[in-house]
Amino acid sequence: MSEIIKAEGIKRCFKIAGNDFYALKGIDIAVPKNSLTILKGRSGSGKTTLLNIIGCLDKQTDGTLVFDGVDITDYTEKQLEKIRRNEIGFIFQSVALIPVMSAYQNVEYSLRISGYEGDRDERVKECLAMVNLTKRASHMPEELSGGEQQRVAIARAIAHKPKVIFADEPTGELDSYTSLKVITLFKELIAKEGITIVMTTHDPKMMEYGDVVYEILDGQILSYKNNLTGETAAYDINIDIQPETEGEASKESEEPAHEASDESTKPAHEASEEGTEPAYVASKESAESARKGLNGGEGNE
Repeated sequence: MSEIIKAEGIKRCFKIAGNDFYALKGIDIAVPKNSLTILKGRSGSGKTTLLNIIGCLDKQTDGTLVFDGVDITDYTEKQLEKIRRNEIGFIFQSVALIPVMSAYQNVEYSLRISGYEGDRDERVKECLAMVNLTKRASHMPEELSGGEQQRVAIARAIAHKPKVIFADEPTGELDSYTSLKVITLFKELIAKEGITIVMTTHDPKMMEYGDVVYEILDGQILSYKNNLTGETAAYDINIDIQPETEGEASKESEEPAHEASDESTKPAHEASEEGTEPAYVASKESAESARKGLNGGEGNE
């Protein structure tokens, strides 16, 4: 199966308080055409940063990026904008439908922006039918359920017939049943429309539905699984642990246990009322409230 996206040695560095922070540390990935590729990782792993780069929303600090056989590593923002408008569709966790437009109008508006040259009315109806929302076409976003709103967002993303759809946590705010329906719809669209979908998720239940799954940790590829070929791989990675800077350690942690202050060694009932008592000692007010609750008093509802 040929690749529609190939990224090698992708690094992304951000300046934070004058220091370099690498959100991505030399990632290599390949996205097969007409597949569902999943980028799995917990919050802060770097999966969304990677999605933004291969989706032409952000530029890598280092590394090469090939899109549909063309090296776009050094493309200008104007060139990337053209790819985003014509070749790519986006689905976000927050849905981001225009609230003053109906489901039909939200989809039709995306066609106008992309400069779609076909019959817009016919294409809108076709896309809404594909996501089972023909009867809800005239409804406003606030009149739709969360799952229906996400399906409108999917119809909007596929309307201009992009080559790739990038979906950032598309099931993050949906229940398990609705999430499964969205993933099933993705698979149907890949088969019917011939598109490629790349999505991020932290939900382990979604893994079995991906054709290719990359697990990301600390800006590096931790594992790879190709459910189409049965190929798997695991990688050794280096996880950065930032050392505690001078002055960050608390005064108490610097003192040996036998040198702890008198205040910290007092029994709980002798702790002062100025906030020097240990964290596990309740204040007089909270203790009094707790006693009332145990005695069946006010607040024990």
